[in-house]
Amino acid sequence: MTPKLPPLDTPSADDWRELRARHRLTQRELADLVHRTPETIKKWEAGHGSDRACWRLALMVLDKEPSWVLVDWSTGSAIEVSRHHSWEQADAAREGMADASIEDSRTWNRIKATIAGAPSDSKPGL
Repeated sequence: MTPKLPPLDTPSADDWRELRARHRLTQRELADLVHRTPETIKKWEAGHGSDRACWRLALMVLDKEPSWVLVDWSTGSAIEVSRHHSWEQADAAREGMADASIEDSRTWNRIKATIAGAPSDSKPGL
């Protein structure tokens, strides 16, 4: 049985543009990769909707599977504990940590600076 992959955040317009730029793809090439039209990619890059299944497919094909970050929230603020190549490794490292979460490294890298400035009683919906 194939293990169930954890959900990813819905990609933003910036995520789609950055992925395409990083791999030097045209909108048509990315559209072909995720089985959509270039118009759909243009719409996503303009911030009008998105598709997590297509995002997952693009990441699997282009970036491989993401790395995972173990985050400790027990102090009231987010503290990066460790990084792992698989969800299973991160989950094993989380053993016994009641206030910990596992985050996609790309999402974590993008938001960790904003978390540092957040009040200690607020945790972002990751």
